Amino acid sequence: MNKNQPWNVLRFRGTGSWNSITFKSNTAVIDNGVSPYWPHSVIFTTAAAHGLVAGSAITLKGSTYYDKTYKILSVPTTTTMIVESVYIAETLTTTDTFKLTLAPKQAFEFGGFRLHLNAASATSENLTINVDAGAGDDIYDTNLYTKNMNTIQNIEWNLKDAPMSFDKNDELDFAWGNSNSKTYGLEVFWRRI
Repeated sequence: MNKNQPWNVLRFRGTGSWNSITFKSNTAVIDNGVSPYWPHSVIFTTAAAHGLVAGSAITLKGSTYYDKTYKILSVPTTTTMIVESVYIAETLTTTDTFKLTLAPKQAFEFGGFRLHLNAASATSENLTINVDAGAGDDIYDTNLYTKNMNTIQNIEWNLKDAPMSFDKNDELDFAWGNSNSKTYGLEVFWRRI
């Protein structure tokens, strides 16, 4: 482990719920081709407005070929997003979901997070960070952090001096209902071990 290694920052931005965003039932991934501005890209279609914006990260879980973290290149409509990816034909279902997840696919340290809302939340809803343990048994899944967001506008949870270590198959899921549709900017700090 190199303590001098810089921290990576994974950024999530939007106005919607952080809880699972489901796909429109039986909707094929669309090949968006190559453009002068983007490398090869695909279009995903969600069941309802996703509340995400271009530049945000998002992690797909439950698919056959597309499970990973993406940077959103563009949001043509409230239920579509264009991400950088090579196209492989697949039809997604409502069991395939997008989440705000840190999933580096390598052993990593979690250094905390920073959150800013455009205005304080006015609803009593918990923001949580849960470990989806890669050990394959739910007995290892655990809650790392819980915060009632009522009246909260800014949070910083700094663990950089004493980071938490995780296995390459572990994932951290961030969830919050955001029923007030606050505009958020979430920065998650991590580095490989």
